[in-house]
Amino acid sequence: MTAGSKHKVIYHGNSKWLGRLFLDIFIPILNIGIDYQGNSINNL
Repeated sequence: MTAGSKHKVIYHGNSKWLGRLFLDIFIPILNIGIDYQGNSINNL
């Protein structure tokens, strides 16, 4: 969670439905996930 944030923010989070994949940013209460292109996809 960042300073001043009203919602829990998870960085590099995952869930059962994602399997081995992850989201770069996930806000569970809003059910919003953000994934951005980067080098980590090449490390699977």
